[in-house]
Amino acid sequence: MAEPSLFNQTGIQLTLALMLIIIVAGLVIVVLKFLSIYSRILKQRESRELEKKMQSRSPEELHQYEGHKKELNQKPFDHQLSGNRPPSDEKGVIRNINAVEEFRIFPAKRRTSSFIKYISPELTKLILWFLGTAIVWLVIGTTFGLYAGIKYVVPDVEHTSWLSFGRLRPAHTNAVFWGWASLAMVGLSYYVVTRVSNRENYNIRQGYISLILINAAVLAGTISLLAGVNNGGGEYREYIWPIMITFGIGIAFSAHNLFRPVAKRTVKEIYISNWYVISGFMFVIVVILVGYIPVWQNGVGETITQGYYMHQAIGMWFMMINLGLMYYFLPQ
Repeated sequence: MAEPSLFNQTGIQLTLALMLIIIVAGLVIVVLKFLSIYSRILKQRESRELEKKMQSRSPEELHQYEGHKKELNQKPFDHQLSGNRPPSDEKGVIRNINAVEEFRIFPAKRRTSSFIKYISPELTKLILWFLGTAIVWLVIGTTFGLYAGIKYVVPDVEHTSWLSFGRLRPAHTNAVFWGWASLAMVGLSYYVVTRVSNRENYNIRQGYISLILINAAVLAGTISLLAGVNNGGGEYREYIWPIMITFGIGIAFSAHNLFRPVAKRTVKEIYISNWYVISGFMFVIVVILVGYIPVWQNGVGETITQGYYMHQAIGMWFMMINLGLMYYFLPQ
């Protein structure tokens, strides 16, 4: 009896369908990006043609044109649309009049360029390195997860020990936890803390040391897990302690860096994003020290440590940092 084809398996078909969706979505994004660039080129061409035409105009015509352009681009604020006079009801028809400072459903989001000077090219490059390496670990981690999912359906697709399900799964979860999510959060924290503190006061060298140590820890952890070297039974805590202590030292460098603009901020208040971000960096160092130093990890101590780690790693690192980022990026 002939063996069934690999592509007749439902799991393989679903996996291929998901991959096809991602490919199609990527192609759509590329096409939209191309159309956006093409539209920008057309606008630049029209702008150059308009400039040539304007050069032949008289000063009076230019002044009149600028006036019309300013009127067309003017956008009224909320109080200009609703008025700022107190409500009047001479006939007594209106009841329960409530006054608010602005229209609260869709307020005009006021942007300012006064913060741009606090994001230097050096800091921008550091942030992009954090985000870039985070994306690399996202691709690696999700690839591990995809292949582990294939092994649910076809467990005998190959018999390489380094790619066994028991090694792929922790390599997937830890690469996504500590590689993708953590590096992205650290990089965005450098941006947000600067913006809400109105000050850039970083040691860029320390930032790169943090970047290198975190990536080195995740790389060493991934290799060790695929080689079968792990913490032994601690779910989501599979990295051995020397590797995770290296990760914690990298986080400590960034934590020290992020304290600096907050301490020397040019605004009186400490914005809520900074409270969450700084707290997350402080807590995760404690979580790593408690969760990975092997002194108390014997018997019942191992169980207690695992319970502590599972709750605190999520609640005091991922939740804290993401709340801080959310308060900045979401519209106020």
